[in-house]
Amino acid sequence: QKKQKGAHSSYCLRQNSVMDFALFETFRGFNSLAGDSKLDDDFVDRLNRYWTSLIMVMFAIILSAKQIVGEPLKCWTPQEFKDPWIQYAEDYCWVKNTYFVPKSEELSPHAEVRKTQEIGYYQWIPYVMTLQAFCYYFPAMVWRMFNWKCGLDLPTIVSRAVNRDNLDGVGFQLSSNLLTRMDSERNSFFFQRSFLTCLYLITKLLYSVNSLAQFFILSSFFGRATDSLFSVTRDLALGVEWHESGHFPRITFCDFSIRRLGNINNYSIQCVLAINIFTEKIFVFAGFWMLLVAIVTVLHSFGWLTALLLPWRRRGFVAQLNSDPDVDRFELEDFTDNCLGSDGLLVFQLIAANADERTASHLLGCVWREFGLRRTPDDSVDNDAGDIPLMPSVGSETLQLPSREAEPSQLKTEAEYA
Repeated sequence: QKKQKGAHSSYCLRQNSVMDFALFETFRGFNSLAGDSKLDDDFVDRLNRYWTSLIMVMFAIILSAKQIVGEPLKCWTPQEFKDPWIQYAEDYCWVKNTYFVPKSEELSPHAEVRKTQEIGYYQWIPYVMTLQAFCYYFPAMVWRMFNWKCGLDLPTIVSRAVNRDNLDGVGFQLSSNLLTRMDSERNSFFFQRSFLTCLYLITKLLYSVNSLAQFFILSSFFGRATDSLFSVTRDLALGVEWHESGHFPRITFCDFSIRRLGNINNYSIQCVLAINIFTEKIFVFAGFWMLLVAIVTVLHSFGWLTALLLPWRRRGFVAQLNSDPDVDRFELEDFTDNCLGSDGLLVFQLIAANADERTASHLLGCVWREFGLRRTPDDSVDNDAGDIPLMPSVGSETLQLPSREAEPSQLKTEAEYA
């Protein structure tokens, strides 16, 4: 017996070591997958794709560790049951599902009634939470799979803006891309000006729908009504015990049959679901977290929708970054609508969201100066000085274009030639 106990303890230690290593590798792999190294979205997107996914994976690891390493279910078996029989009964009840009957009620003799009282969620919780983590990360996969098609290395641009790494070079890259779009002979408005915007709004829609759906899926998965989260929280706050409320019961029952020498013996045994102690706390925390994430995501997505589609919000954002009150309003609107477009506005809003408005204003000033140099006299707005007002940027002076009036030497030459 001592040898058996020693072998069993060494086996458990090896099993725990392997499990700890597997949990560490899983956590490290997910952290490298969903890390914040790419700054091509805003904090609400990272709240979904990174933090919520990370929380779901951690909960899945905790519950799966309890199932694999610990003893999630222990049953009280008849006295004649030996160790192999006890192990068989517990494994069978874990796989088959158990059912809960309140203390005030008797066990029903009908199998159909017991079927309606079954609890069938506890085996699948780690897998469901892992799937939920993937669903929270899926919109980010869609966004990063297609955003490069706009011709901009968005993660690099935003990261360099955050680190203030060669801002003039970043401004030149933005100017080249946006002005090339403006001067392109292709008349596809969707491809030139709105591809990135539509993709980001679709991504925001996926985040919103997923966050709302995950909250209701969590409640329906546990076989309760949509208000079960608040019911469980109320019972926990008021000290209502599980055997009275029926939420995440710790003691359940299991029915199984054993064939002996042609005879079938039926047994009904009582089991302890120790894993439900952890499941209840995880359910409450995850439920309120998902509800908070859903509310923030929906409201923030609506804000992005209005900021990118409403003309007065778009022009107001550019005017907010402009620090020169002498800039002509019509010239600024022309720059916003024709040069930046909705895609350019999205890029600068992401820069402002991840870096700051001062950096975004500097980069916008770079694009504004290039836009002024590309303007032709026919497209310009008349003014007394003959100059196009240009938006000042950090550490730069206003650049003036040549006057539209012909120089006297040129007029004289033309007269002599005539």
